[in-house]
Amino acid sequence: MLERVIEKQIQDDFRSAENQLNDFINKFQSDFDHILREKEQKEAQAPEIINSLKAEKERLSKYLKDLQDVRDFLNSWKQS
Repeated sequence: MLERVIEKQIQDDFRSAENQLNDFINKFQSDFDHILREKEQKEAQAPEIINSLKAEKERLSKYLKDLQDVRDFLNSWKQS
C-alpha cells in the first residue's frame, strides 16, 4: 500500500513538473512570437521612415541654403 502511495505521489509530482514546463514553454513561445511580430512590423516600416527622413533632410538643406543666401545678402548690405 505504501509503495502505491509513493508511486502515486511520484506520478503527481512528475505531472505537475511537466505541466509547469509546458506552461513555461508556452509562455516563452508566446513572448517569442510577440517579439518576432514587432520586429517584422518595424522592418516593414523602415523604408517609409527612411523616405520621410530623406525628405526632411532635403527640406533642411533648402532652409540652410536660404539662410546662407540671407546671411550673404546681409553681409553684402552691411559692407555697402
